[in-house]
Amino acid sequence: MTRLADPTEWTSVDVFPHSGQTGAAVDDSLVAAADHRTANRKGWQRIIDSTLIEWGRDPSQLEDEDVTAPTQAVIARATRLAVILRDNALAPPNRAVTNGDGGVVFERWEGPVFEQIEIADDGAITITSTIDSEIVRSRRLI
Repeated sequence: MTRLADPTEWTSVDVFPHSGQTGAAVDDSLVAAADHRTANRKGWQRIIDSTLIEWGRDPSQLEDEDVTAPTQAVIARATRLAVILRDNALAPPNRAVTNGDGGVVFERWEGPVFEQIEIADDGAITITSTIDSEIVRSRRLI
């Protein structure tokens, strides 16, 4: 894949390649699909409101011995990415955490699949997917 300069150009395959979302209509009805999209949007909004905004108010709360808190710029970049993913109704992460080196990580797992999107302290964004703890895909987007 060509490196994309702008996260607004990403597709769901670029972000969560193994999330199980096919884009096909749900057999039961399109209403079920709409409900699923709404639930995904709410999941992202929860991460934005309860985690990223709180971190942005006081990043120093995340500092600890041998842990570097994300800067306001990294938190803002993570928030912009979360908004893009929310607006595209992609499956939300189970949690957002710091990576200890000044970055933010969105983690999502379902069964044997574990996915993470890491926004590093330099602004680089990397997506990694594992199945049964074996890396099946790792890609630096920016």
